[in-house]
Amino acid sequence: MTDAVDTVTPEAGEPTRAGGPTRAGGPATVPRRGYARLAADESREDYSLRYAPHSYRRWSPTMVASTALGGIAYLADFAIGASIVFTYGFTSGIASILTAATIIFLTGIPIARACATYGLDMDLITRGAGFGYFGSTLTSLIYASFTFIFFALEGSIMAQAMHQALHIPLPVGYLLTTLIVIPIVFRGMGALAKVQAWTQPIWLIGLALPFVVLAFEAPDSWGAFASFGGTEGAGSGFDWIGYGLGTGVALSLIAQIGEQADYLRFMPAKTDENRRRWNLAVLAAGPGWVVIGAAKQIGGAFLAFVALDAVGKTHALEPIAPQIEALKPWLGSVALPAAALFVVVSQIKINVTNAYSGSLSWSNFFSRVTHRHPGRVWYIFLNLAIALALMEMDMFAALNKLLGFYSNVGIAWIAAVAADLVINKPLGLSPKYIEFKRAYLHPVNPRRIRRDGDRLGGLDRRLLRGLRGGGRGVLDLHRLWSRAGALPAAGLAHRGPLLPGAEEPGERAGCRRPGHHRHPPVRLVRDGVRAAGHRRLPGAGGGRLLAVLLTGCRVRGCVPQGAHG
Repeated sequence: MTDAVDTVTPEAGEPTRAGGPTRAGGPATVPRRGYARLAADESREDYSLRYAPHSYRRWSPTMVASTALGGIAYLADFAIGASIVFTYGFTSGIASILTAATIIFLTGIPIARACATYGLDMDLITRGAGFGYFGSTLTSLIYASFTFIFFALEGSIMAQAMHQALHIPLPVGYLLTTLIVIPIVFRGMGALAKVQAWTQPIWLIGLALPFVVLAFEAPDSWGAFASFGGTEGAGSGFDWIGYGLGTGVALSLIAQIGEQADYLRFMPAKTDENRRRWNLAVLAAGPGWVVIGAAKQIGGAFLAFVALDAVGKTHALEPIAPQIEALKPWLGSVALPAAALFVVVSQIKINVTNAYSGSLSWSNFFSRVTHRHPGRVWYIFLNLAIALALMEMDMFAALNKLLGFYSNVGIAWIAAVAADLVINKPLGLSPKYIEFKRAYLHPVNPRRIRRDGDRLGGLDRRLLRGLRGGGRGVLDLHRLWSRAGALPAAGLAHRGPLLPGAEEPGERAGCRRPGHHRHPPVRLVRDGVRAAGHRRLPGAGGGRLLAVLLTGCRVRGCVPQGAHG
């Protein structure tokens, strides 16, 4: 594969990358950083490692919102809602679903507006929210795990539909559900927008039809559902432990805002002419997904309850079986192919989003770990391979436990980012703009991470010991408010911004000593090391240390001229 290479031109006599001197007669070019040919094609790349410029945001607010909302067509909501209500009963289950939806909606508003305003994905937003350059690398890995976990979950549901309709063995169905999305995801945002638009009418009809049928054929079902006590003996009354555990499962979807952000970054600039449409589109495509999602969870639990006696508990938790039972009174023998078509269309709509977002996350993660970027499209195969392995291991059988575990890290991450946008930035505890450039960011802050991590981890352990069996019921809610409060507390403890360069862009602080640059030492030192032909570059922390040792200057963001060569 041919690489497109950025180059720098050293002065005569300076060593090249290979270590030899340049020719005396003229400058030589030195490769700085290699990019694969696929990475240079932005029609496929979609600016996976950087912000989306305004020139690339050619879609209307309505088109971006429609494409983003197409990604919430998934039927995992049906399975999650049914699992929560079957386990904890109607009252506790519905209360936990509504509580989680409220939290997800409120934390999603500032994140969605920031992504749409600045053209940034969740990774770059996280960088500027106190996590730092390498801190956001870890959250990229967390987010990538979200995409392949839910790809596997949605793929399992599609394979179950294929098995019911066409008698395809489940292992073969898992493979087909994985392969079918590759050509679409390979083409990027343009292809995804077309697929979401073309399949939207089929999905809307298939979503509403079962409830219309039951409204006419079984109007008393809702009353019986309201007194449903679950299949595990929880009872129809309210129980705090069941409420807390159910909320934790439902909160596993909190990281879905990251997938919405992957579309929202293509929102056009906000103007006086499109202000109202822009605000509505951002609200709908950002936190608005959870309104539909919560309705789907409750609706999925209702359909599973109606089909429980006919198909049994195991099959009632698989969305295809309740769909068939609900459609039978009107469609008869056609109910099976109609339900299968709806399930397949729904799962394709969401899994192209899961695969697309996963490729972006893996790109961000590996580009920082390996300092190479072969192109976003190669990470599609990595993400899908992991998802396929999870499907073959039958992860659907351990749905509640898996989602409950994942919600732990998802809650802490999203709550911290939202707290920075809502609390820290207005109070001046972090830069008022989204600072995502590496040169102006701390790589990590080990002292703060260790201090806050030990403190919060200790609170979690004490809470579990104090409440014993019921501790897990409120642990996720405790994580939410404690992580949200930790970020502004850290800002106050540091008596200033959590990030370097809190001034507005173009007004960054620098040293006023004669002969000193007003630029960050990281950029200057790293450029000098590259120009000297070294392959191994010091990290951002090493660059600052080197600058301080060379200059003795205490002002962050300066280095004397010539010191970096």
